[in-house]
Amino acid sequence: LYRVHSGQLGINVGEMEKALKDVLTRAQRWGAVMLIDEADVYIKRRDNNIAMNAVVGVFLRVLEYFNGLLFLTTNRVDDIDEAIVSRCIALIKYYPPDSDARRRIWRVMIDQFDLDVDADLINQLAECFPEATGRDIKGLSKLVAKFCQHKKVAPTLEVFKRCSIFRGMDLEKSVENAQS
Repeated sequence: LYRVHSGQLGINVGEMEKALKDVLTRAQRWGAVMLIDEADVYIKRRDNNIAMNAVVGVFLRVLEYFNGLLFLTTNRVDDIDEAIVSRCIALIKYYPPDSDARRRIWRVMIDQFDLDVDADLINQLAECFPEATGRDIKGLSKLVAKFCQHKKVAPTLEVFKRCSIFRGMDLEKSVENAQS
């Protein structure tokens, strides 16, 4: 796997075109699967922004000549340009994990960050954050570990709730959506 973050390619059309050609050529030469992470800016639906439209256009043109396997990631699935969609063999949408999967993710992340948490708290976390993704859980667990270490306190549901604010995890909205 050859992974490139979109920030490495830039958004200046000339620089992006050269960087994209370079990484795609390298991936082909190595026989590697190519991953462009957070490709939002290159696959965004075109509108009145001429500069960004040029970025998408150049991206499409360069991709036409790539003969390898390419994955693009985005969190903005509703804002992908139709020309990109039409060139994709598969579009894979990932949904937030169900309750059991969330519990397993919480357990793995809590163990990874060496938090002293019992099964009851893991169940509470899975219910309290019903729309949390694996990335959300990892980020929150890491933040709670740092907070608890710095403040010399035990991880509790209140600590997780408090830290969730700094991760942009809206508890009220999350619980409302889970109940509807």
